[in-house]
Amino acid sequence: METWLMDAAFGVDPRGDVRRPGPGAPGLDVWLWAVWMGGRGGRQAAQTELSALGAHRDPLIRSLAWSTSASLIRQRGRHAAAAPLDGWAIAVADPGRVRGDPGRMEAAEVDALVGLAADHLGLGRVDVALRLIDTAAARADGWGPREWVWGDRVRLRVQWVLAECGLYGDDAASAARHAERARELASECPSVRHVIKTEMIWAAARAAAGDPATALATAASARDDAARCGLRPLAAACGQLLDGLARDARGAARDRARSLS
Repeated sequence: METWLMDAAFGVDPRGDVRRPGPGAPGLDVWLWAVWMGGRGGRQAAQTELSALGAHRDPLIRSLAWSTSASLIRQRGRHAAAAPLDGWAIAVADPGRVRGDPGRMEAAEVDALVGLAADHLGLGRVDVALRLIDTAAARADGWGPREWVWGDRVRLRVQWVLAECGLYGDDAASAARHAERARELASECPSVRHVIKTEMIWAAARAAAGDPATALATAASARDDAARCGLRPLAAACGQLLDGLARDARGAARDRARSLS
């Protein structure tokens, strides 16, 4: 079932009714279902499954469950509460101790590093976030070709947080550079959710670069695409960005009018 659930969680069309895997299903299948459910706004159902997976015998599943749970908590602005979960996810993800192909464990480790960087960024600790995301980038850059979920998806998330570090640190050039790189990675991305979030971050970077018209149009398009695909949390985030951009544009217009009066 993994391939079908992978497409639901990270595929072209996240809509539809995806049933939870039955009793005894592999932990990875349950994690994929929780990712799909969380993306659609079913946070409570997703968290219930992720909490149970946090005690799974497989350290890969535990790491993925903790970092995904942290992401859902972070969506509500609770960065301090998310940070310990990301820390646990990093601690358990030891690629050197896994049997067989360590690629998925490496991806889980970097996923958690990206999450922890985002946690610190949300707490205003830009310097700590940069150290963590630089470590994540260095590890991901050393990977060879691999399946998108365990390769370029993680690299894409690295670029998102690097762009956000630029935005938080008032470095518009850095934000623009990493947002453009994220767009390059997303150009062949199978996940509509990741494409839309990339566009949202790119819109914020365009605003910081002094291009409010493009930023507004891109944010509005991203919000509409997220709503059409049933990605309610992402649609809400895009809507918040759009409202902020619109307020900034109105404020700039008022300032220009005052300067001419």
